[in-house]
Amino acid sequence: MNTISEKKWHTLFLIIAAGLLVRIYALDKSIWLDEGYSIVFAGLKLSEIFFLQDGNPPLYYSILHIWIRLFGNSEISIRMPSVISGLLAIWTMYRLGRDLFDQRTGILSAMILSLSVFHLDFSQEARTYSLTMLLTLLSMHAFIRLFSRQDFGDFAVYILSGTLLMYAHVYGLFIIIAQNIYYFSTLMLSGKSWLRPRIRQWIALQCILLLCFAPWIGVFVTQIGADQGAGIIEGAFSPVPDIRSLISTFLHYTAYDKPLFLLFLSLAFFAVFSLGRAAAMVFPMDLPVSDGSVPTLRYRKYFLLIWLIIPVILPFIISRFTDPIYKSRYTAVAALAFYLLAARGIANIGRPSCRWIVISLVIAFSLADIAKYHHGVNTEQWKEAAGYVEGNAAPDDLLLFNAGGCLDLVFNYYSRRTDLTKKKFPEKTRFVDEEGIKALGPAIEGFRRVWVILSHSRDKGLIVKTLGASHRLLHSRRYTSIRIYLFERRDASDAMAAMQGMD
Repeated sequence: MNTISEKKWHTLFLIIAAGLLVRIYALDKSIWLDEGYSIVFAGLKLSEIFFLQDGNPPLYYSILHIWIRLFGNSEISIRMPSVISGLLAIWTMYRLGRDLFDQRTGILSAMILSLSVFHLDFSQEARTYSLTMLLTLLSMHAFIRLFSRQDFGDFAVYILSGTLLMYAHVYGLFIIIAQNIYYFSTLMLSGKSWLRPRIRQWIALQCILLLCFAPWIGVFVTQIGADQGAGIIEGAFSPVPDIRSLISTFLHYTAYDKPLFLLFLSLAFFAVFSLGRAAAMVFPMDLPVSDGSVPTLRYRKYFLLIWLIIPVILPFIISRFTDPIYKSRYTAVAALAFYLLAARGIANIGRPSCRWIVISLVIAFSLADIAKYHHGVNTEQWKEAAGYVEGNAAPDDLLLFNAGGCLDLVFNYYSRRTDLTKKKFPEKTRFVDEEGIKALGPAIEGFRRVWVILSHSRDKGLIVKTLGASHRLLHSRRYTSIRIYLFERRDASDAMAAMQGMD
């Protein structure tokens, strides 16, 4: 039986405590555009959230809807569900690593996740990714338990976690696919004499999962057909991925820290190829972990490789041949397998002194990345931008926003003044072109001073250039992902001089 000593309990407590501290630090930083979407969608009725044409399944928005009703929509409040999911993920990572291999691997994998800036970022963001990573771990943990125990509780936990995972993010489907690939490939490799659950049981479980997800499948198909521009179906807004996208994705798992990435990659390689036999290199068959005398999961490293590869490669292939759906942040479910492999690589180091050197390097690199993350500007500065504009705007000024949702979703979250006029431009499309810029004149008619606030804009400078013909630029300011310009209408003599200058 797996038991944990008092010393290891203390170690695990310190790991979770460290994870909590780095996740609640600076939690009141400015929200950004996607978090603005979360707040607006969570404000809808639950029935409206379920049928929302956003591209994301409804689970996270439904949870946030209830949370905001109970605790409000401050920056700290809206991010707290992600913090809680992140902390629960650290604990579940320990359980999974322990049950998959041993307690040492469980402790090390929890440490890596606790100090991961990739996971930290999602744990401080009012989006679905932290919840999705937690549900991935729960689903995978329930999955491996099915190979050793055959009671109703295990089946129920697997169905519940798998269903919630698919309702958290569409990439959860790739985790279910990875489980099926593992199940049927190991069935072909070793025969069915040892395999649990039995084939009929497994097929029945997958049918139940499909039935549970069926109510939202119609919504999902509708979104694909309509090619909605939000969430996973990003169409024209996502580039077609290439090999550089794959490299960038794995670098993203270590917050683009190349030394840490190379260290994790080396450890993962050592974890997979540590047995030294040709057959084991492809399908490593180390001694099965036991719950008493009952074998649990064979091909454990192969299981982690499937988990790591499928959620990355399948959407990559889909994006190459159909609409691009690939983004590195969506593949966060695969990063967990990468961390488990790295943890197993450390656990495989036989000499304690060498093992502690590697652990120290992981901690040092991770803490340096956390310090850089918290002391740098890693989100859009809408709080600062709104404060600057409203602190310097005169009554009856026009605030003109490029139509990317920034006005309704983010600026108004911080806006306090009611004596300013706010408009989107253009009104119905996200981007302005040579034809659309013609509507700028009527939009600013009657205003002497115009603030132009641009973010996520592809206007190619058309708005600023066009305004410059009839207005003079008084001020400009830049914040992270935000550009602000203040224009004032020229009088007749100024306008004549400007036209002569253009000639």
